[in-house]
This record gives sequence, C-alpha cells and structure tokens, in this order.
Amino acid sequence: MKTQRFTVAVIAHQTEPYLMQALDSVSAQTFPDFECLMIVEESTDRSLEICKKMECRDPRFKTVSLPKSGSASVSRNYAMDHAAGEYLAFLDGDDLLKPEMLERTAGLLEKHPETDVLHFNGKEILEQPDGSLQSGRPLANLPSSESGNSMTGPDLIRKMGNGGAVGGYTWLNICRTAFLRENKLYQNPGLLMEDFEWTPRCWFLAKHALYLAESLYIYRRRPESVTTKNSARILHDLGAEFAFVPGFLKKHNVPQDIRRIWANKWISIFIWFFFYPKNNRKYPMRDRRAVRAMLLGSETNTVFREFSRLSSKPKRIGMTLFALPGGLLPAMLYFQLIYFPLLKTRRDS
Repeated sequence: MKTQRFTVAVIAHQTEPYLMQALDSVSAQTFPDFECLMIVEESTDRSLEICKKMECRDPRFKTVSLPKSGSASVSRNYAMDHAAGEYLAFLDGDDLLKPEMLERTAGLLEKHPETDVLHFNGKEILEQPDGSLQSGRPLANLPSSESGNSMTGPDLIRKMGNGGAVGGYTWLNICRTAFLRENKLYQNPGLLMEDFEWTPRCWFLAKHALYLAESLYIYRRRPESVTTKNSARILHDLGAEFAFVPGFLKKHNVPQDIRRIWANKWISIFIWFFFYPKNNRKYPMRDRRAVRAMLLGSETNTVFREFSRLSSKPKRIGMTLFALPGGLLPAMLYFQLIYFPLLKTRRDS
C-alpha cells in the first residue's frame, strides 16, 4: 500500500454546522499527497452523513465510525494506530486549515526529514452569540526568528516556555507517525483537557523538533463547545489528567528547568478554572472541593505541591493558601480580589 506524506485526522463528533467547511479546507490543500481519516463518534446530528458524502466525492477521504467516548482522545488514538501517512496532522471538525498548511509544512519537513514534531502557529476566531466572527489572538508565542530552526523537543519547551506558556493544542503539531507509535504517545481516553497533558510529553520525547511561525490553523472558539459549556466535568477531568504527570516525570527524569515551565503552565490552568471570577457560576464549590481532595490527597499530592512551589511568586502565594486545611475559600478570595485584578492592571498598562 502506498504511503502518503500526510494523514489528516478530522475529529467529527457533533459538528454538523461547521463540518463541511472543515472538510473542504482539507480537500482544498495545495499539497495533494494526503489521506484524510474522518472519525465520527456516535453523533446525533448529520456528521456521519456529511463524512460519507465527502468520501464519495474525494477518494482521499475515509469515514471511520466509533462508539462515543466522551472526548477527542480516542479518535486521535485511533488515527495514531491507523494512519497511512508518514506524518500525522489533526483537525477538529469545527476548525479550519489554511489552504497552504500541508504545502508549507511539507517543504520544511523535506529539509529536515529527521523531524519528530513540527509545531506551527494558528489564529483564533471568536464566534459571537449572533453568529458573527471576531478575530482573536495568535496561538503560539515564539518569535519569527525561530521559524525553521531545528532543535530538540526539550529546547522547544524551553523556548516556548516564556512566562509559563507552553502551547497545549494537539492540532498545532504535525508528528511523525512512527515517532508516536514507537513512544506510545496516546492521549488519555475519555478525558477532556487531553492536550495539556499530551503536548508537553510529546515534545519532551522528540529528538528533533521544528517551529514554523506561519499561522496555518484557524481555531473557532464558540460558546457551545465542550470546553466552554457550564460543566464541572472539566474540573474533574483536569484533576484526572494531572494524575498521569507524576509517573512521566519519574520515568524520564525531567530536568528542573522544564519542570518549572510545566509547573507554571499547569498551575495557571488550575487557577483559571478554579478561581477566575466568571467561572464561579460554572463550577459548584462541592466539585472544587472534590477535585482539590483528589490533588492533595492522592498520588499526585507530592508533584502538585512541587509544581505550586515552582510556579511564579503571585501564583505560589495563592496555591500555598489552597493547600492549607480549609484553604479553598481563602485562595478563592486571594485570586479573585488580588491576583486577577492586578493581572488585568498589568496587561492594561
């Protein structure tokens, strides 16, 4: 069987209003040497029908139907196991690829055939309640001077780690398929927030990594997406994802400077979901207490406390309160009345 240069894995669960546009963005690629796996998990809308029609229209597209798992991770793991392409790219069914995405990355990979991971930039668009779109932020923070430079995966983490920001999105990475399989770099099945646990692990194990500064992916942030709905499941899944971190740190002897970068990232995520004022109505206190008990009363306790100590001083103050008996409410007051207002003032100045 012919090996394509790329496999594009499209996650097509409950994305009917956007899916045809997403698939068209793959079909319109200026680099034609790819297969597209359209992976549908038991959608109640017309997502499966749309994929089957695309399969008839373009022989490079193949529909895969899977049982519902609760997150994109199972579909992505399926793609890792079944991709025929030398490199694997990811697309969520409500997002878009720029037409030149595969062509631009193929050109860079041709110059650096040893590459395990190619991380590239993307652009966020914000869907408003009336359906209109508003331009958002770029999604990677490396300077353009780093574009096209080959480096190790740990060095990519160090360079991207400015201010604790480590790009977490799965779909901003193209990975060598054999690299994923050799290292069993699967995402944790059935859990949300899978990107933030998987990407640092993937980057750390990459012997050869590249960064491309061009914006090649369009991320649609919409009010009714899984991660923006008012569901406390995100808190519980975030805690469950973190439970996989200690074992990886121990197995691979991750150096202190990278642990510090990861600490800032993970603690920033926890602070956002636990304490950002707008999240008060989303997550009941009982759920926050349950996840706090999970983090501080289980095998994650030592690493969670270590990450709290390694994070920046303003975060560390609040997380010290968080770890005290009965410390959830004092920590909430600190972050909502001091930390976030000062953060806003600094950004506005």
